Amino acid sequence: MFDKVLVALDFSQHSQTILDRLGEIPGIKEVVLLHVVDATHPSRHGWTHDPEIENAKILLNEKKEAIGKTGL
Repeated sequence: MFDKVLVALDFSQHSQTILDRLGEIPGIKEVVLLHVVDATHPSRHGWTHDPEIENAKILLNEKKEAIGKTGL
């Protein structure tokens, strides 16, 4: 039914539940993961958001690997 699915992640338990249920949607060929880091406001350490961005990259890669193991 859906060839491509966009999943917005905030790394909460609700996001994980959605990822866990992707296999129940028939016909998915591609999953696109999206996480947004708000860089419009200064972080606690000034304007650098590098730690948040790097952490999000690591978490997204972990989710991508987990999805890949399910066969999607």
